[in-house]
Amino acid sequence: MRFDRYQIAKVPREVTPRRMAAARRAVARELAEIPLFPELARDSSAEERMERLQTESLEFRRRMRQDRAEAWRRARAAMRALPGVSAAGVAAYWARFRCPGSPEYLADIITQVRRGESAWRMLRRISGKAWNY
Repeated sequence: MRFDRYQIAKVPREVTPRRMAAARRAVARELAEIPLFPELARDSSAEERMERLQTESLEFRRRMRQDRAEAWRRARAAMRALPGVSAAGVAAYWARFRCPGSPEYLADIITQVRRGESAWRMLRRISGKAWNY
């Protein structure tokens, strides 16, 4: 089955002097906004802020990758639930159709088939050949 890999950065962003200066300004700005309650500030130092941002970034990427994997599982389960001929038509259409290899596109094709569109007819439209199944 054709699919595009989820692109994820393998290396964390490096801490540069420019980023540290921006973090110091952000911490100072946050502390200035709540001068009476400094304990409510999310970060007490620039280093702590940089560490929190890095952790949140890694967590966000992990969560996005998990969501993408779950979407693929749902799309493949929906395809397996189709009758044999329809599933074969969707697989043939998916292999030849020029669209991004993402689960959203596959789910859309499956939805079209469930609504009554023939995958073989869709395949004929894009290839110009008659598919007799």
